[in-house]
Amino acid sequence: EHERPRGVALLDRPFSIDQGDLTPNLKIRRVAVENRNAELIEQTYAAIDRSRAAGNDDLVVIWDRRSAHEPP
Repeated sequence: EHERPRGVALLDRPFSIDQGDLTPNLKIRRVAVENRNAELIEQTYAAIDRSRAAGNDDLVVIWDRRSAHEPP
């Protein structure tokens, strides 16, 4: 069997250089992205665990509903 994603988290805004998510070369600053979205990442893994415990192997999709204008 091939590897496949078990879960996806959709963010409320694109990554940007100004927000510190990307370098000037447009590489992802993983630590910054992980720190900013730690709660959402944990929610995604928890939802995957619940889904698998229920015997469901479907893709889990979590949507970040925070406003783009909300302070970090």
